[in-house]
Formats: sequence, C-alpha cells, structure tokens
Amino acid sequence: MRDVLHLWLGKAANKTRLNKFLKETYAADDRPISEFAASQGVNFYDHDFMDIEFNKGWKSLADALLVLACSSSYAEGVREKVARFDHNFYIACFNPEDFGNPHDYEAEGLKLDFIGTFKVDLAAKPEGYVEPDFSVYIHVVSDHSFELEGEMTKVVKLDVRGLMIGKVNPYARSLDISSAVPNVDTNQVRISRNAEGLWELRDFGNNGLTKMSSEDFDDATWMPFPGVNFSIGEVTFLWSDSAQLAT
Repeated sequence: MRDVLHLWLGKAANKTRLNKFLKETYAADDRPISEFAASQGVNFYDHDFMDIEFNKGWKSLADALLVLACSSSYAEGVREKVARFDHNFYIACFNPEDFGNPHDYEAEGLKLDFIGTFKVDLAAKPEGYVEPDFSVYIHVVSDHSFELEGEMTKVVKLDVRGLMIGKVNPYARSLDISSAVPNVDTNQVRISRNAEGLWELRDFGNNGLTKMSSEDFDDATWMPFPGVNFSIGEVTFLWSDSAQLAT
C-alpha cells in the first residue's frame, strides 16, 4: 500500500451495474481492461492496489470514511471536497501512477465523482473508529496451522486491521491458507468492522469454497457470533470470544 491515494465516490444503480463497470477483460491488443479503465483514459491498472466498497445503506460521508483504510489521516481533505453526499460506492487507488488524469465519469446507471488525491498515514485508523472493549478470535479447528505475519498459528486475535483469509496479501493483514486450499483466492474472505462497529465476514472469492455453517456463502456478508463455524475448502474456522478452545 502506497502513502498516496486517488479517491472516487460513485453511485451505481445496483451492485450488478458496478460489477459490470469494474469487470476486467484482457485481450491481445491495447484495449482498456474495463469500463472503469476506459472512463479514466487508461488501458491498464493494477487492481491489487485498489480498495473498492459498495454499500447501498450509507447515509453520510462518515459511513464511507469509517470503512476507508487509514481515513482519519485524510478525512478532513475529503470533507472539504464533498459538499453533498449521495454515493453508494468508493474506489480508492493506492498506486496513483496508474492514472495520469483521474476525473469524473457518467454513464447509464452509474455516476463517478473524482474527489482528489490525498496523502495517507498508513498507521492511521479509519475516521470515526472506536476501539472495541471486547476481543474476538478466529480459531483454526481443522488439523492445520497457517502463516500470519511471518509466524505459524492456529488462532488469530482480531484488531483494527481486520483480517483477509486466502493467500498472502502484502497490503493487508492476511492468513495464508493456500497450503491446504490451493485454489483459494488471494482475498477469499474479509473480516472487518462495519459502519455500526460490528464485525462482518464477507466472501470475495465467489468460487464455491466459502461455507457458513455448511451453507453456500458466495459473495455474501454475515455478522457472526461466538460459536459460529465457517469454512474455506477443507479448512474449518470457529468464531470465538476466547483465546482458548473449550475442551
């Protein structure tokens, strides 16, 4: 993650329209890889440096800032640029070199406003974040240990950074389970706090690997509670309020 970002706020008719806007197609020629790329006058960008969120329930800019990475360090600048908030998604690019002339765009079912380029303190918390007064742990209950921040572990204590479960992601706190689930996506599952301060588990893999209590969980969001199991491939996890598993 770079310490500078481009930020767009947008409004899409629905998530399907946003997905169409962002869908990447690679060809032998130099055509833009997506409608978003074409809208910004570029052929290619590295989506690994992109943070994108859609939420039709946002009522204010504060709701969006609460989930934007490190937003407390640039929230004042964003508020100065946004006179009226009427958006349901954002696109944040932490590799601004990919876009030489970022700008607004409008098409059927979608409107995109370029807000600006902002300096980021990578150690900052999201704007409005309140440190929780309770702890949540993710236990690996399958017969596996996985790498987290350079160490092998079977239990993860969640903190303000949340957690990505999948392959190693250099831009997020990530639990690498690829040794047990070879086809797992880099960002298979994200665990983070929502605008109300509640923990959410969301599937981004959309590949049939994620299950919630044995039920299919493709591209879905859930607010788990202690005792809930979820799985990715053959690996099962337990959501818990204790660092120790009950015996």
